[in-house]
Amino acid sequence: MRSFVVALVAVVLAAGTVLLYANKRPQNSVEPAFPVTETISFAELALAPDPPAFTTGLEQLPASLQGTEVDGTLLADDNGNLIINPDIRRVFDYFLSTLGAESLAKIEQRLRAYIQHQLPVKAAQQAEQLLENYLALNQALSTLESPVEGETGGLSQTGVLRERLLSIQSLRREHLPAEVIDAFYADDDALDQLALGRMDIIQDGTLSADQRTQALADLEQSLSPHLQRVMSELNKQQQLNTFTARVRYNGGSDADLYQLRESFYGPDVADRLAQLDQSRQQWQARMTRWLKNRDSLMAVEGLDDTDRQQQIDRLRQDHFEPAELNRVKILEGLHDQAP
Repeated sequence: MRSFVVALVAVVLAAGTVLLYANKRPQNSVEPAFPVTETISFAELALAPDPPAFTTGLEQLPASLQGTEVDGTLLADDNGNLIINPDIRRVFDYFLSTLGAESLAKIEQRLRAYIQHQLPVKAAQQAEQLLENYLALNQALSTLESPVEGETGGLSQTGVLRERLLSIQSLRREHLPAEVIDAFYADDDALDQLALGRMDIIQDGTLSADQRTQALADLEQSLSPHLQRVMSELNKQQQLNTFTARVRYNGGSDADLYQLRESFYGPDVADRLAQLDQSRQQWQARMTRWLKNRDSLMAVEGLDDTDRQQQIDRLRQDHFEPAELNRVKILEGLHDQAP
């Protein structure tokens, strides 16, 4: 679903290069937290006073979470203690992904209500303490300075990135128990090390092309079976995205695109992607018609601003469902800002 901590390692197969870039986390996927930054600043966003009380934490969710399910499950053992697993971080990040749309104070209160609603008393207390530590960690990470160009002490690019990873790991140890660090970040760290290892291999001028290819393959084989599957899926998705763009650029038909997707994932996924394409096209057509009608109304003379806005609001509600209105208003703003 979504990630509060942003930094994803993507492996480019054909070129043999490594890209580290930001991305949202889909449900049950692995998202490395290195090397760019693991968080955004809390200080500017924790401003809303007296956030409303919550019972379950799921009341009046921000638009970005409406229609979604919480990513992860909070569990307690037979003795009422919190079970430490990666799901805890996913639950935290699911709610924290709305930072900006909601203040940190409101998100924290929402999360505490959710924890208390999901867990027995002792486990809930442990989860709330862990939440405090997790927020403190991310606050510390938000102030972690990136190395200044030219002031790296002669370190190579991979050396600088390794130093930053060590700093991140040190901050984790200051705020979280070892068991929690392992549950939250073991996969991230393994993929970070994979990325650094790939960079070392690619930059090694003593290797031939065949040696470099073999070294890269051996490095990926050193991952756990679970992470090998993750990397295989990332590589597969990247290939599909590349080929999809090529088919569309070359004027391929919907049938061509379906056949391509079917060759990667089978007919069920190809059907779902085709339906998604159709939904997007229908949405785009609706938005195009709406923006044209709105532009016409904006150009009508003889209306004061209040009357004009009231008519636009009324027509917008006639054209779209309530759950769509926030998205429509955002797209209207982008339309108005376009040159």
